Amino acid sequence: MCSSIGCISSMVLGCSLHSVPLFFPKSTANKFIDHRKSLVQNSSINHLADHLIPNITLYPVGSPEMKKLYQGFHQVTPETYFEIWEAFVAIHDDIFEELKQNTRPVVIISGDLDPIYPTYLSGLQTAYIPNSQCMTILNSSNMTFYDQLEETYKQIHHFFQNGNTSPKSGDSFLQVLHSELFERLDEQNQTSSINTLRVNLINQFQVFVNGKQIVEGWNQRYAKQILIYLVMNQSITREQLCDDLWGEVAVGKARHNLRMYLTHLRKLIKDMNYGFLTLDKEHIFLSRTIKCDLTAFIEQLDEAWAEQDFIHKQTLFTFV
Repeated sequence: MCSSIGCISSMVLGCSLHSVPLFFPKSTANKFIDHRKSLVQNSSINHLADHLIPNITLYPVGSPEMKKLYQGFHQVTPETYFEIWEAFVAIHDDIFEELKQNTRPVVIISGDLDPIYPTYLSGLQTAYIPNSQCMTILNSSNMTFYDQLEETYKQIHHFFQNGNTSPKSGDSFLQVLHSELFERLDEQNQTSSINTLRVNLINQFQVFVNGKQIVEGWNQRYAKQILIYLVMNQSITREQLCDDLWGEVAVGKARHNLRMYLTHLRKLIKDMNYGFLTLDKEHIFLSRTIKCDLTAFIEQLDEAWAEQDFIHKQTLFTFV
């Protein structure tokens, strides 16, 4: 990539993007960062490393390759790690917009077993970036150049030696069909960026999905308690949630019950359509746009409390 990312100069033949998350709204990126920040405990990056590294490579735990990743990871402070991520999110939209105007060949490399940024998302990017192709590296996770170094090199070399651009049809019918598909992708992307879950807690418990209130079902299977807990914590482990809400229940039974409770909650908030909840074997966190009157109120209090100027502080507290 050139110094102005996305705007590839005439001196550059092209570029390769490896497991780069470009096709998502900024709100989702911020949730992603918040989730990782929740894994940093007492300024220690250990828990984040334990969560992240097994997801970016297929090398087994304890292998020399895995140990090298841990050694490199621990040389970076949490502050530096998140500064880099926040800087990327800040320019993310600009990068994507510039890449849409690209005139040079771009190859987007992804691993077929990448759980962080799956291949189908990489493929979507090629619909928006001219002169681009998506290539999949087999038996690789997020770090394709680490899991399959030689194969990654071969794919990149092949791309730049064999035409560099995606195949295009001169058939007018196919051109119209492809255009309609791209328009549909635009609609889907715009819809996904505005999906909103709103939870009111201060005066009464209310839940709205994209402005429509969900009235029934909250007194069943701990739906209300779990949603409130998630709204206030954003990201949590299954173990911690079970311990805080049902500490008197045996761990195995609590985790079994939690699966049923989450299924009920997902139906209530239409999660299969909008993807408000992100789940893995250990963690649960809210994504998309989540709004809550209580958390907004707490943020206002924190801002007012932190203000050093007395007059401004008084004004802030007046309007809280």
